[in-house]
Amino acid sequence: MDEPAALFLTSPEGVPVLERAASLPGDKAGRVLALRRGGDVAPNIAALAAEIAVSRERAARRGFADAECLFFTGDALAQATSPALSHYRAEWLARFETVADLCCGVGMDAIALAAAGLSVVAVDIDPVRLCFARANAAVRGVAERITFLQEPVESLGWTNYGVNTAFFDPARRTDAGRVSRYGDRYAPPLDFLHTIRQHVRGGCAKLSPALPDDVLRELSPSRVEFLSENRECKEACVWFGEAYGESSMDDPFTAVLLGGVIPRWLQGGPEYDAPAPKPGAYLLDPDPALIRAAAWGAAFFSLDSTLWSANDAYLATDTLPTEAGDGMASVYRVVEALPYAPKRVKAWLAENGYGRIVVKKRHFPQEPDAVARELGVSVRGAGREITLVLVRESANRFTAVFCEPV
Repeated sequence: MDEPAALFLTSPEGVPVLERAASLPGDKAGRVLALRRGGDVAPNIAALAAEIAVSRERAARRGFADAECLFFTGDALAQATSPALSHYRAEWLARFETVADLCCGVGMDAIALAAAGLSVVAVDIDPVRLCFARANAAVRGVAERITFLQEPVESLGWTNYGVNTAFFDPARRTDAGRVSRYGDRYAPPLDFLHTIRQHVRGGCAKLSPALPDDVLRELSPSRVEFLSENRECKEACVWFGEAYGESSMDDPFTAVLLGGVIPRWLQGGPEYDAPAPKPGAYLLDPDPALIRAAAWGAAFFSLDSTLWSANDAYLATDTLPTEAGDGMASVYRVVEALPYAPKRVKAWLAENGYGRIVVKKRHFPQEPDAVARELGVSVRGAGREITLVLVRESANRFTAVFCEPV
């Protein structure tokens, strides 16, 4: 990726090339070859135009408005905050006047912050991402509220811009594309958050929910929200300073479920004194953010349930969840539950005419495809289907719960 190609494609002259790239079928490589076939598109511009076209299609599937007009690279889109999460954060920070968006990427959070009424100083070291961020701000009509700076966030002159809050979004992915579980491998490292707190009244950081509990607790005083959207725990949002506010919470962890009419907050806490584990007529698979925040007290109460097993995070209940528990868990009607022994489970599937299964598990050592092969059924294709949930009862003992989604 290079800045000249980005500048060209974000200019009026680049529009025809992008339109051609969007009209082509296939993956990025095929579109690059097609664009170069005529000999009128330079290799670097063809490569970036094809990546933008493919990324726009992915962004549309992720729910980005105006995706067909926005500018992304593949890596930048992978790190870009979803619209619902950007809006949620911006609403909380709207009472501040000026915010520094540190490591702004292609500008999705900066745009949401500007749309909420803040003046934004957006900082990134990558010239291509900054070029795209400027173009995206223009598409959304908020460019006049954002000042873009190309420099390391560590060298930002805080007093020059009068920012009183900050949003910190460090790079979290490894060279292999995976999200790192180590804050010292972020870019900038997580320790930079301590420097940020010295310069602003408050703010928040977008971190990986895979960070260990002790690392997140060391950021105290702060509130850690595990944000979930469409049953995916997408991030740990760490609020600090005046954005954190006064709180009497015993535990800083909270699950926030987005996607409904309003967000739902469920506080984590010390180990909950749940009733003795027992099976029920229904098995509940809690939202991952509830599990990550250990918000069991709220889950048990709202879902009128108990743990199916003390060793796993599946819940059991004899009654369908009420409106109070709606959206907190996926609900399955239990058909049969028996100790997991491959021969016995395989025989049960055959006797009841099931040829296809959906395998759900947390601690079971085999992957779903391997389980299906062992049981002589398929996870794809035709056949009568049932869901198999493998619930851990002890270190080496599992229960096979056959159920149907409600």
